[in-house]
Amino acid sequence: MRKFIRTVLVISLLSGLIYFSKQFIETDYFKINEITVTGKNNLLKDDIISKIENLKGENIVYINTGRMEEILGKDVRVKKISIRKVYPSKLIVEFEEREPYVYVKKGNDIFLADKELNLFGHISEIESKNIPVIIYTDEDSLKDIKIILSKIKNKDLYDMISEIRKNNKTYELILKNGVKFITDSFVSSEKYDSRYKLYEKIKDEQTINYMDIRFKDVNVK
Repeated sequence: MRKFIRTVLVISLLSGLIYFSKQFIETDYFKINEITVTGKNNLLKDDIISKIENLKGENIVYINTGRMEEILGKDVRVKKISIRKVYPSKLIVEFEEREPYVYVKKGNDIFLADKELNLFGHISEIESKNIPVIIYTDEDSLKDIKIILSKIKNKDLYDMISEIRKNNKTYELILKNGVKFITDSFVSSEKYDSRYKLYEKIKDEQTINYMDIRFKDVNVK
């Protein structure tokens, strides 16, 4: 009998605790009154704020931050995003935007793209950058250019490139001084590095219009 009474008392205490905890949680004390969004891209920041501003006044306990991250992360400009609850009433949103690595020309428009050639904005959305322009003719050429770009590890060479484009059956890296590196998707990272060093070595000794770097022997003209 005593065990039964003790069990009933414990259940009653737990039920009461749960009831009063729920009542406390649902008070205004846990309503969101502040949302902080941090990131470099002000346009993206404003867009994120506009999407979550309506959460003010909602109960922070019931906010599914994982679901929010999933929804906001669908924006192509977002590379990474995290949302933290700061109890009792604050949300902190931190995002990392995709960095423009190249411009991609499509028709008459020019778009921003990252290293993997993911398009995520228009050229007008940021200040002008001194980065290469990708010009492709179809999806196959875009795929090849993506491979070519991934193999250019030498930053000094990358910084010299004005355009990467397809020309008939070959691809060209157009340097800012007009010199062309003729290449294809099979040229290795090591070959880009060695051919760049060769170019630097001979450029002051002779006039160079192009270097064909596809083969073992470099064709220079």
